[in-house]
Amino acid sequence: LSAGWITFHTIVVREYHMDLRRISNEDPWLLYEVRGDLTCGDLRIGKEGVLSPLELEGDPDQPIVLNLQHANYMDSSGIGWLLSVNSVLREKNLPLVLFAAPPIIERIVSMMRLSEVIPILPNLSEVRKHLSSANS
Repeated sequence: LSAGWITFHTIVVREYHMDLRRISNEDPWLLYEVRGDLTCGDLRIGKEGVLSPLELEGDPDQPIVLNLQHANYMDSSGIGWLLSVNSVLREKNLPLVLFAAPPIIERIVSMMRLSEVIPILPNLSEVRKHLSSANS
């Protein structure tokens, strides 16, 4: 008799939800906070079938800063969304900057080498320094 193996697969089905809120535009950039899962699965699609950056009406004319402190997960659609927002901003010579990413998102960012394209900083103070040096 040979020993056989039985493989059990556990499938976890989650409902993803990304809450994106504008916190401030008092600085020379737009500050948003991401809460929940950084994914674009539940965001509305714009007229051309492409996600409009941050669901803004019209085009952004200031750098965009995303606070990830309260984000708890990021999937491939979230990475794609960040890259598309970054692309729209780069066409206008405007930066996208992320900060305060929790450890799970830092690991994903590191694996995907996303920080080579989009600055990811530890806190808002570093964001201020980064953006002021970029404008010098």
